[in-house]
Amino acid sequence: MPEVRDQQYIDHQPPRPVDFINSLSNTAGFYVGQHLGLNGKNLFLYHHGFPVQMALILAQNDLKLKKQRQILVGGVDELLEPVGYTKKFLGICSDLQLGEGSNWLTLRNEKEGALASIDIMPEEIGFKELFALVEGLDSKSRLAFGMRMPPEDVAVFMEHTVCARFDYESHCGYYETVPLYAINRFIEHEKGSLLFIDYFEKRYRVMTLSVFG
Repeated sequence: MPEVRDQQYIDHQPPRPVDFINSLSNTAGFYVGQHLGLNGKNLFLYHHGFPVQMALILAQNDLKLKKQRQILVGGVDELLEPVGYTKKFLGICSDLQLGEGSNWLTLRNEKEGALASIDIMPEEIGFKELFALVEGLDSKSRLAFGMRMPPEDVAVFMEHTVCARFDYESHCGYYETVPLYAINRFIEHEKGSLLFIDYFEKRYRVMTLSVFG
């Protein structure tokens, strides 16, 4: 956080306690839980490649094992400056627009009252496996791609599928938990099924969303 940095390196003072506490990774979860009056565990997960997918896999496992009845999964991403350094750290191309956002999902095992179902493929897959999966989809499904996906990969998949593409990218910039934004936007505006394909270091992860109603 800029406040902590300035106190330490410009003012040459130890950071104020509240500013230091707010710089900790799980603070967002604490404040959300406090605001909503939630009780239970507050788990922060860091994953450089697929943070949303890994968080959802953990939640999916806890729900299947009945360790939890209901789980709130989300993320808060703040745009950090200088932007050039942030892009280099995130490993994204220089012409990709950065953004910031806060997006959340409430997950539970019961279908009653739910808006949609979501399934996360637990393993990473390669290009050939993903190609076969995409090629076998019917026209009722939609496709969405993570913003790190190489444009040439997107072109190949769209050329070999009967599915239409779901565009969320024109409504937001890139941040690490932007897949949650795409999921929520599809639930809010669309019907049917969405296959969300994310990419990092030549590997892919797939999430399938089905909207009820």
